[in-house]
Amino acid sequence: MQGVLGRLANDYRRTVAYYGNIEARPGFNATPRRLLSDVGFPTTSQFTYLVPSRAHVIVNEDARAITRLTFCPYGLAEDRRIILSPDEADRRVRTSSESGATGLRVCPLDPAYLVSSELNDETVSEQKTVRLIRRIVSTAGGPAYHVIINRRGDVIVAAALDDTTRAAGDNAEISVDIAVESALSITQEAHVARRFDSLIELPFTTTQIAAIVTVIAKLTAAYPAIARALVPSETSGPGVAYRWPITTPDATPRNFSRGAWRGTSPYDHALCDAPRIFEQVAERRAFDLTTEVFRSADAPEARTGRAEAQTAVSQADSAGEESALLGAYSIVAGEERASEMQGTRRIQLFVQRIHMAHHDANQTHEVAGAAATASSHAAPTPPQNILPHVFDFTTGYWGDGKSY
Repeated sequence: MQGVLGRLANDYRRTVAYYGNIEARPGFNATPRRLLSDVGFPTTSQFTYLVPSRAHVIVNEDARAITRLTFCPYGLAEDRRIILSPDEADRRVRTSSESGATGLRVCPLDPAYLVSSELNDETVSEQKTVRLIRRIVSTAGGPAYHVIINRRGDVIVAAALDDTTRAAGDNAEISVDIAVESALSITQEAHVARRFDSLIELPFTTTQIAAIVTVIAKLTAAYPAIARALVPSETSGPGVAYRWPITTPDATPRNFSRGAWRGTSPYDHALCDAPRIFEQVAERRAFDLTTEVFRSADAPEARTGRAEAQTAVSQADSAGEESALLGAYSIVAGEERASEMQGTRRIQLFVQRIHMAHHDANQTHEVAGAAATASSHAAPTPPQNILPHVFDFTTGYWGDGKSY
């Protein structure tokens, strides 16, 4: 949070110099930084920007010849460690998600399977994304990614597409790297028997698939050399690769697996596999390369601190620390939201207003219905048999005629 607010303070100091005519405001760069815009992503999910550490990004002045999209699942190593752990705390099984809990829980998708207790009822883990962001912004962490998509469908844009990250290994120079949150599961029977020969990857969620489809549609529109076909991550041919981070045979990919999930997984991975994933891309309306793929060149510079600030707030250890961080977060989020509003196209702004008007109308209608229901009740019935408990100060007797 200190780093985020420090960058914001430096922005303010530069603004003072511009307003005082002490120095000239820099014009548009001849080579704009190509960052994905929020157009086309699910409106129910968050869309933010993030500044990765310069230690994990090679900034290029010229446009790269991109022919590869590399999807890199994250969170799998943590899941595998917990599932294989012999510790009693890690082997404890819960029926639901609990904040700060360790161990495993019954899988919300199939009660015969167990998953990490970090996953909530929607199979989303906040902690996995927090740890990933911490590695991206830390000099000692890494690697960085161009885009991050968690299981809620939230999208975080980090490096510009012409900058090189190292997540794709040998294909880094030709690749756009997308981190996608994933998870592993194991049957309850195998876990009790400590038989760890088959850990099954969960399918991506519906909103996560929608965000993945949008990324593929946008980038194949911007870079026609990217083939809409699955290719092995260790090769350098054009296409879409799934770079699996686990080298042991106990866990193999089920998403982007060319049908390997059929007969080996209790879940349906069809929407996360070829050819269906590319059919969904083809079913979408084509993106306009000039206005809908990248953040416009004349838009204000993206405020890139909200994702980091959210990470800082989530790590607070006490109510007092959280209160202070939330106060600082409101400043960061307000600045970023103001910049986003300046970069919003007029047609998009009116569509958002229409959606908000419908939302307000529905909400007000519900409140009106609740008020009508509350006011339709009959008048309260007068209480009965209370006279013995009423004292008459004029006569000095209780309601039953007694003085005590």
